[in-house]
Amino acid sequence: MNDWHLRSNAQDFVKAVIAEGAESKAEAAHAIAAAVPTAPFFSKTLAHVVDYYVSGERRKEREEIVKLAKENKTASVMIYVKEALRKLCNIRLSRI
Repeated sequence: MNDWHLRSNAQDFVKAVIAEGAESKAEAAHAIAAAVPTAPFFSKTLAHVVDYYVSGERRKEREEIVKLAKENKTASVMIYVKEALRKLCNIRLSRI
């Protein structure tokens, strides 16, 4: 996920709601009510992914992620994000 695109989409959504008038405000309130509580989970997930690649012996992966990010290859970076989350989930589940 690219947070810049999310922010841009949110701004477009707000502009559309303002243009539509009062009826759309209720829809906007529902959307915001759903989005706001999930923000801390999203932030925590990103923190876990960063921690996964910063700590340990993952220098090669970090360099590749930086390279891909500079080339704006978001889909390729997401492969690393998904891999980190998969491994983190497996580690936590094995402790249960």
